[in-house]
Amino acid sequence: MRVLCIQRFDSAELKTRLRSPSHTFTFSDQEGFFEAALYSQARVDTISFTKLEQQPEIAQSYDAVVVNMKCHPFASAEERDERLVTLFSAVAVTKALFIGAARADFMLPDSVLNQVDVVFKREPYRDRTKYNLSSNNQQKIVPSMLSCPFVSLPRPTWLGSIVSLIGSAVEICDWEECDYEVGFSGADASHHTIRRDVWRRVVDEKFITIGGLQPNPYKKEPIPEDLAGPRFKGKKYRDALCAVKINLALPGIGEYTFRHQELLYLGKFMLSHNSIDELELPMPLEEGKHYVSFADVDEMVEKIHYYLKHEDERRAIAMAGKQLFDEYYDPERHGKEITARLQQIQR
Repeated sequence: MRVLCIQRFDSAELKTRLRSPSHTFTFSDQEGFFEAALYSQARVDTISFTKLEQQPEIAQSYDAVVVNMKCHPFASAEERDERLVTLFSAVAVTKALFIGAARADFMLPDSVLNQVDVVFKREPYRDRTKYNLSSNNQQKIVPSMLSCPFVSLPRPTWLGSIVSLIGSAVEICDWEECDYEVGFSGADASHHTIRRDVWRRVVDEKFITIGGLQPNPYKKEPIPEDLAGPRFKGKKYRDALCAVKINLALPGIGEYTFRHQELLYLGKFMLSHNSIDELELPMPLEEGKHYVSFADVDEMVEKIHYYLKHEDERRAIAMAGKQLFDEYYDPERHGKEITARLQQIQR
């Protein structure tokens, strides 16, 4: 299958690649898993939004066009929607839209989705009626998910293969290496107080902890001294996650974060805010089986005490999450789901 892809626009891409050459050889960041999956099953060529906008006939040589919603520095949401509608209207092959927005509730309007055949959305709501869309457009939504920073996804080039081979895999956790009861380390959220509220309660309960909050780079509001904690990097970050019996997974910009993927990969017990319970991923993640969730800080404290006392249950849930992740975090598997959906559309 031949696919023409308009990828995410990134004005800082050159700086990013100079700072981290691995971006040149691997799929990474928010779109990494989706892109690796697509490339694993299709022959992909890339094009800029502006070029395809000017020459939509180029798409005729392909079986499908896949457009990342963040493909261009649009001046406003209104301009974005208008230009996407114009572009999709001019393309006569199968058309797909990738929405990599972190929030589950984010969706483009019917006016845009009327022009596409399928929408690949990061961690959408299981209940599609939550979206203000026509029934037909609700049925177009196919779940994708965030990449895991601990897993290398090499680009299909000889250099990508070499970088993947020489790169060291992140070691999973030893179950016995836990020195702390509760852990979380992350930036203060910009549009909610969940992280502050949770960590405040954890500190007040006097659990043995590691971590804390760092200032949000956009909000720049100081963190109270007793809630502040270091930002762990590299191996120190992995080691901090492994050193904890109960790792908290809390919403940031969106409900499902890199932390969720990292904890599943490492085989750690994950106590998550329940905002992820309503989401759909390409893996059948179940509350109570692969992770545990809480609705408020009182329930969180109750569950922390319970699972600190019930190690066998905690371990069984952590191992089930690890097994699920290892089975489903597979770009080829997801790539077959993507191309199957593209191929079933009859023109």
